Amino acid sequence: MSQSDDGLRPPVLSRNASPTERDAVHSSDNRHMELELARLRIRELEIQLELQKLSEAKAKRNNQDECDSHTQLQSDPADSKSIAFALERRLELPKRELQRFNGNPKDYWAFMKAFSSTIEDRTRDDEARLGYLIQYCDGEAKRRIEHCTVLRPNEGYGLAKEILRKRFGQNYMVARAFIDDLITGPTIKDGDSSTLSDLAQQLTVCEVTLREMDYSSDLNSQHTIQTIVRRLPSRLRFKWAKAVANIRREDREPEVTDLTAFIEARVDSLCSDYGEPALSLASEERARKRPPLSGQIHGRNIHSTQTLASRTGIDPRCGVCGEAHYPDQCAQFIAESSEKRREIVMRRKLCNLCLRPNHVAKICRS
Repeated sequence: MSQSDDGLRPPVLSRNASPTERDAVHSSDNRHMELELARLRIRELEIQLELQKLSEAKAKRNNQDECDSHTQLQSDPADSKSIAFALERRLELPKRELQRFNGNPKDYWAFMKAFSSTIEDRTRDDEARLGYLIQYCDGEAKRRIEHCTVLRPNEGYGLAKEILRKRFGQNYMVARAFIDDLITGPTIKDGDSSTLSDLAQQLTVCEVTLREMDYSSDLNSQHTIQTIVRRLPSRLRFKWAKAVANIRREDREPEVTDLTAFIEARVDSLCSDYGEPALSLASEERARKRPPLSGQIHGRNIHSTQTLASRTGIDPRCGVCGEAHYPDQCAQFIAESSEKRREIVMRRKLCNLCLRPNHVAKICRS
């Protein structure tokens, strides 16, 4: 401490001090406090003067900016007209409607991006942001974040977004929701262009969303693609098997983008002016060529697969996809490599010629 500060320090009162000495010390204390108070008041005045100078400088700069902007608009009327036109067109645009979020993971990323551009980017008030976020949520999503209003606005808004992300927007949740919808749908009938088109749209939305999340590996797994393919009509599955064979000749495995393009091409052909007549003609042709339910072939009665299974105990279930047909009718079996097909034939003890059970190739009548 400096010497001047030591001079201002009040004297220390001893225990044996007389009343006169005590009065002198108290008087010194009072003078010391008055000096400190005066010093603080001087500092307060100095700060007020500095604030006033800064405020005047800021006002002067704002006025200068306004003058410069006005001068620029006057010097360049084309810019002012373009700005006015843009503002006018913006006012003419219809009000953007923000879709509500009910907790479905498939809608999480689309909702949050729309909320960011519609609400978050237009206000810095976290209390208003939180209010809008709660307002545009429904069901479980709303119940999860309603309590965030008791916190400070910035804490509550940040917590609400984090709750929605952890509960509904984690990558594996979004991927699982999209993939489950793709693989659990009903089998599509031959010629049903509307349902095929819906499936292609689902695949596109799913692929784009998961790619943006950098989470496409699950969607492109062969198990997922094969499960989706099982929903296709049998004739389309055979065509897909041929497409897979061509893809593998390029030394790569099929991906969802390949399947989407394949389905979209089929939809385009069905929806063309030649598609419907060709489909009707093909149906009539198949009806004429359809064999009778039973008949004599090689001196044996041949019935449907179900009748044969019930009479002989043969399990007609395909060893590849599990459906009620033999491997020679299975699109997935055809798409497998030769080593994989050989393994299936040996495991199921099938004939190497006709791929049916209960006999060997040397006595096969096919």
